Amino acid sequence: MILQPGAFRTRKYRKAIPDWVKIVCAIRALAVGVVYDPQSSQMIAWIRSLRFDHRPPLQDRPLDTETNDFVPPQNDPEYIEAIPSKDHDARTFGRKSDAEKTVTTLNSDSHNRTHGKRIRDREALHELKMEVKRGDPEAIAKLLQVERRPKPKAKIRSRGFMKKPKADKLPLPERIRCGTNKVRC
Repeated sequence: MILQPGAFRTRKYRKAIPDWVKIVCAIRALAVGVVYDPQSSQMIAWIRSLRFDHRPPLQDRPLDTETNDFVPPQNDPEYIEAIPSKDHDARTFGRKSDAEKTVTTLNSDSHNRTHGKRIRDREALHELKMEVKRGDPEAIAKLLQVERRPKPKAKIRSRGFMKKPKADKLPLPERIRCGTNKVRC
């Protein structure tokens, strides 16, 4: 049986990438021209600095429950790229290279996952509303459960700024001095 993306937790089926797959991907990265300084003779350090990125991401792949693996298989070297750490961060969760923190996740795997989930949830809610319109009594109960809004968080009131006392609320001698009672000072 094939499960469609989004119908299962990817984390449960994720496997570690074997070393031989990493070596094949690193050799392919050298052939493609991923940054490597041949003068440094630190090949092992360079390979350790690489990150291995699944393309397409595992979250977008269907799962075959008979083989308990994704389609295409998750450790197939043809679908894994070896890239520098900073580029991997940008692809995976949106962190731009040399940035202190992630400002936006736009065009990253995490953004695409969240966007897809939002669309699927809206679609499911729409289908449920259509069932209610058709008169399905079970759909009404489901819709009531789904549409329960969470209680809004209590907002902590700020103290605000110190306010000047209004002239009307000052004692009478002060008002006369200020000229607010139409009495000349």
